Amino acid sequence: MSWLKVRRVVVFIILAGLITFVGIKARLPYYTSALLALLISYSIIALERLLYHRTLREVAVVLATIVAGALFGSFIGFLIIQFPTFRRPEMRGWVFLITNTASIYIFVAYIFSRKEELFKSKAERAAGKGEFKRYSKLVDTSALIDGRIVDMIELGFLEGNIAVPSFVLKELQNIADSKDPDKREKGRRGIEMLDRLKEALKDRLIITHEDIPGKHDVDEKLIELARKTRAKLITTDFNLKKIAEHQDVFVLNVNELTEKLKLPLNSGDIIRIKIVREGKEKEKKQGVGYLVDGTMVVVDGALSLIGQEIDVVVHSVLQTETGRIVFARLKGDVRNEGFSYGQ
Repeated sequence: MSWLKVRRVVVFIILAGLITFVGIKARLPYYTSALLALLISYSIIALERLLYHRTLREVAVVLATIVAGALFGSFIGFLIIQFPTFRRPEMRGWVFLITNTASIYIFVAYIFSRKEELFKSKAERAAGKGEFKRYSKLVDTSALIDGRIVDMIELGFLEGNIAVPSFVLKELQNIADSKDPDKREKGRRGIEMLDRLKEALKDRLIITHEDIPGKHDVDEKLIELARKTRAKLITTDFNLKKIAEHQDVFVLNVNELTEKLKLPLNSGDIIRIKIVREGKEKEKKQGVGYLVDGTMVVVDGALSLIGQEIDVVVHSVLQTETGRIVFARLKGDVRNEGFSYGQ
């Protein structure tokens, strides 16, 4: 459970307790006090959850709309009570209640029917001859550099419009211009993947110029933008995933998907791999190979078999945060042909 959910549960319990206590002090029946406490506490938490996903501008517009609706309703009510039938004191309250409720509903309903036009950014108004495009997913820098998102899109696993924020592109460009050769290579790979993304998505790719005032860190901007637009965040960054989930942002982690799709292996399974390099534990004469999904296989006694394909027996599987490592032993004689799970 995230800290946000814990906070809401704690606040709910405190509110319910306080309201129940006040109800009992006011000499209301215990069950009535408890029922009212639960209802009011739930309503407050529900309102907080609704406001949590709204921007300050959206809340201000809705409040202004309610005030405008109430003023207009009062004006209509004032005109109605000029008629003798509705001028009686017992009728005035009902007249104003009905006109205010109807006016507020009409005003708020109209604003919500035009919310896309009202709340879209200046960049989005200028783009695409005024056409407003919504997106359901945001891509971060790590997912672009990783590149597997392109394969997922080409295979049809990701639907809808996908957005890449301009501040992500700026970070990618800074990485590509880095003096560090490793970082520079990653940045250039990310730009190459972005070009492939454009080809795969065509008009489904949106370069959004929305920015988050007051935020300077790219990860913070991504999380806030995802919250604001209710978009899912596509990443391979484990730490970003954890922080985003604590703030009620839905994350699509490419690494977790890959882990779920890896071949299931158990102790005693026989696999065929190609030994490509020496292992760390020299006393065990280890050799190392890889399955097609990238899983490392460490084979005892395979040091002298580098460059050859061999059958091995799985001894154990170690699961780590970054993936899994398979430990295996040699099976019989070396064979160069046969079914292969990976190489």
